[in-house]
Amino acid sequence: MRDFDLRKNLHYYYGPGPSPVIFPDGEILLAFRRHPAAARKHTHIETENFVVSSGDGGATWGTPVPIDYGGVHNVNLTLLADGSVLYCTSVMEPVTRAAYERVRALPQERVPGGTGRYRLSYSAEELGTYAVISGVSVRRSLDRGRTWSPRYWVSPIDGVPSLLPGAASPANLRSPVIQLRSGRLVLPLYSYPNPWRVALMESADLGKSWSFAGEIAGPSDPLELPSGALVDGAIAYNETFVQETLSGKLVAFIRIHAGATERQSENWGGPVNPAGRLVTAVSDDGGRTWSPPARHRLWGYPYWATAMPSGRILLAYGYRQEPFGVRARLLDPECEQIDEAEELVVRDDGFMRDLGYPQGALMRDGRVLLTYYFNRKQEAGRHVYLAATILEEV
Repeated sequence: MRDFDLRKNLHYYYGPGPSPVIFPDGEILLAFRRHPAAARKHTHIETENFVVSSGDGGATWGTPVPIDYGGVHNVNLTLLADGSVLYCTSVMEPVTRAAYERVRALPQERVPGGTGRYRLSYSAEELGTYAVISGVSVRRSLDRGRTWSPRYWVSPIDGVPSLLPGAASPANLRSPVIQLRSGRLVLPLYSYPNPWRVALMESADLGKSWSFAGEIAGPSDPLELPSGALVDGAIAYNETFVQETLSGKLVAFIRIHAGATERQSENWGGPVNPAGRLVTAVSDDGGRTWSPPARHRLWGYPYWATAMPSGRILLAYGYRQEPFGVRARLLDPECEQIDEAEELVVRDDGFMRDLGYPQGALMRDGRVLLTYYFNRKQEAGRHVYLAATILEEV
């Protein structure tokens, strides 16, 4: 393994993590997010999303080019089979105070039987302006990220009406678009009804239009948690990545929150934290129907996966408890023995839990460029920056 820094600047916060793709000739295109470091948040109205390229395996990089602004969230790139690139992100848009108050009053903002809120709206005190979650959008580039199409909204989502007239279905994500071997595009999103559920969306026209494929996990899916772990309502299924196996089945790697209050306080400590354990679901019909969610011993979140040259599946995830860092496992080709797979410690020198969100890409020689956002003990977490590790299958 070899670790190296990608971007570090004391004036900027670079979380959550970056997203790379690697073209057949070896050129790397990396997308990343940043906003002023004064506020270390995953939502910020002064966010800018960039792409930057490297022609020498990441040793040197060109000048970053901004591709999105404002209340955009994490960046996710996908290299399609035709050589084009898709960029997707969730969007938070400024609104008037009246629009904010209208959304704030919706029942979707409240946890049934609890006091917590699901964050569909943001006040001026929080962001400097009123804003609401607008949904997830996709854009396409035909020239390796130099120019981009307009936004294509990933909407409508069954059972998720828009918050304001004319808007898309509100949703969030932590996954790039996934192109299956059939050429079909799929994308897992999470949204209400309370608590969150995860939906799989699909596109047959390279991301221009989207439709609902199926529900991966939702409020009606039972999941056993330790006694006293469930707070403020019910389990909220959220950040999800979907991997296609050699047999064609889809495996969803799902992060959970044990209610809205738990989302705000993830410092339970140790693997007893129910939000920290991996949850999976499996589909044998292309994502239309899914097995009941299953909870694993694996601790860490959120997840990214890819098929290695051997056919095994590399699963990477943040490790947001002591020792803070990034970890990975090489799973069997069908992802059936997840807990039995040996855990690889990629990084364990983090200072605090604001790190992780790994995404990677296969290099021409079969190694993996794994990128993530990070902070270091050596610097007492002073920088939240972009870093990478090159992993080799043995």
